[in-house]
Amino acid sequence: MGAWVGTVAGVSLLVPPFVFRMLPREQAGEVMGTIFGWYYWLGIAFGVIALIAGVSLARRAGWAWERVAALALLVAMVGAAGYVRLVVSPDIMAAREMVYGAPDAESAAPHRATLDALHHRSVLMNGAILLGGALVMLLDAVREQSDEERAHAA
Repeated sequence: MGAWVGTVAGVSLLVPPFVFRMLPREQAGEVMGTIFGWYYWLGIAFGVIALIAGVSLARRAGWAWERVAALALLVAMVGAAGYVRLVVSPDIMAAREMVYGAPDAESAAPHRATLDALHHRSVLMNGAILLGGALVMLLDAVREQSDEERAHAA
């Protein structure tokens, strides 16, 4: 889980400012599109691994409410990453092509609005994934604390 949260924080918060500072906007968008294409697949893989591990642990150690809530969050996070990778990202790429292929700023304006709205959606989804990952880790810590308290009480 930490690897996924770290990847989300690093790629979403640290990489874009540097790329957009170093490259012209069109090139930076292409670079980030490529990075995010792989980034979402990596997130889906991390999420599936975490789900398999979580279900395996729950079957062995019990279905504590914290573990069930964490698994539900993981399902939502994997779904969000899949949605952005399979739906939003291709739409962003198409809108970007329309913006940069437009003959002038006036004809590019509606495509720019679409691109901005899609980018906003992907940022919101990334934020939700990051928050979900933090909550999964918090739920794990709460469950661990509860397990320790039960062990000391026994």
